[in-house]
Amino acid sequence: MKLVLIISSLAGLSWLSSENAHAQALTEVPAAGMNAASAPKDRPIKEGDMQATAHRWYERQNPADLPVMDAALAKLLPSALRQSAWITQLPTWEEAHQQQAYHDVGAILLAKIYTLIQAERGQEAQESIQLLREKLPHALMVSPNQVVWQVRKMVRYHQHDHALRAAVKARKMDTYTFPAEQDEFDAWAQKQTVEDLAMLQLREGDFDALEHLADQARLRELKTASGHWVSDSVYAGMHPVANENDPNAWVELTERMQAWRKQKPDSLNARIAEALLTLYQLKSLVESGKDVTAEKARALTMLEGIGAISPQIPLVRLVFSLLNQESLKATAGIFKEAHEKFPTYTPVLVITLLRLTAEPNGHNLCIGVLNVMGESEHYEQLALALTALPPNVLPNLSRGLKMSLVRRSLKRGIELYAGSLEIRNSLGLLATRMAQQDLAQDAMSKVGPHWDRMKWKGLEDQAVRLTETAKNPRPGQVTRTEGRSFKTGRAN
Repeated sequence: MKLVLIISSLAGLSWLSSENAHAQALTEVPAAGMNAASAPKDRPIKEGDMQATAHRWYERQNPADLPVMDAALAKLLPSALRQSAWITQLPTWEEAHQQQAYHDVGAILLAKIYTLIQAERGQEAQESIQLLREKLPHALMVSPNQVVWQVRKMVRYHQHDHALRAAVKARKMDTYTFPAEQDEFDAWAQKQTVEDLAMLQLREGDFDALEHLADQARLRELKTASGHWVSDSVYAGMHPVANENDPNAWVELTERMQAWRKQKPDSLNARIAEALLTLYQLKSLVESGKDVTAEKARALTMLEGIGAISPQIPLVRLVFSLLNQESLKATAGIFKEAHEKFPTYTPVLVITLLRLTAEPNGHNLCIGVLNVMGESEHYEQLALALTALPPNVLPNLSRGLKMSLVRRSLKRGIELYAGSLEIRNSLGLLATRMAQQDLAQDAMSKVGPHWDRMKWKGLEDQAVRLTETAKNPRPGQVTRTEGRSFKTGRAN
């Protein structure tokens, strides 16, 4: 297996996934995860371009702008509400230009909400947030450099970011919990705010705050509403903000890491982060065609003596075991140790399954492991692992899986993550692909309009049917499917 494939499959390290494209969009503006103070405050606002005006309000977060925002909203809102009835999905670039008032109002609302949040007046923003959710759910803001943001997504980011920052500042991460997801952007926002805050604390040298965040995430085995390990997001912040192929970016980050180690010589968090930083550098080096022998040796040396104090350590050990083409016995030993200590850390299971597929009898080995997972104490891990695997491997894996265990695992996942729209979407999609339509409907029953357009790409009609049927079931409708058949295409 190639290094890039292995590293890119690390489900727990969110910055390596496709969602990082959304994260990069946030760095285009002084969002809460960046240094808002660095934005120029006195650049004149261009008249006649409401998107540019709203963007400047958003950059400034100046409460003195609120009356002007309200005046602009009063003028544009009637037209925006008339257009709202026509807009039922995220528009294309061309469509957005035909619905200017709708998107202008959305951009102004984003600026207003963010300004109120930053001024510690979040309660005053609730009416605007409700208006956005109910009447303008697909509104866009266009930045001066033509980068487009989904307004609701940015609002959720700022809300979660503000709550997280307050908890870290007050040193109350020992009691902090992530709230249930309200829309399809919450799972991403909860992960991304942690990653951005950890990155910012590292770059600014705020190691006391970084230690508090990392310690509590690790010691509490803290998870977001979707079950994502917060420690993964903390350590995922140990990478350059922008161009990962720029050697200078890695030099700067390495220097900050060394400063952390120097100021906190006994920090376990810093040692873990340094090992993961080396792993990230490996990915960058391999993609540029460079030799990674020295970096591999350095990372392995770092891992010695740390021990399995966090699930990321056996995960990295497992990756290096694969890179060094160690025996299946060695890989199995790492997995066994990790699973016994961190039985609900799905990435280790996913990487192990990918390793097993390289064996001549890999299919049977994968089936055996998954069936054992389905009979274990944490049997929801069977379904969660299947949702993390590439869709093209599911048809083969379905042959030999005990469907009774799959169904049991799906049900358990739906129960455990009732407050996560992301997990409901993932389990609903898995159930659909495995022709378990009754469980697909159970998973999607409370998702409503917040089904994930990216997850369901190519199966949009299924998502619409499941979410609309949950609201208006047809009399006498039969949905239960207990067979072993497997479908990957659209329903008949």
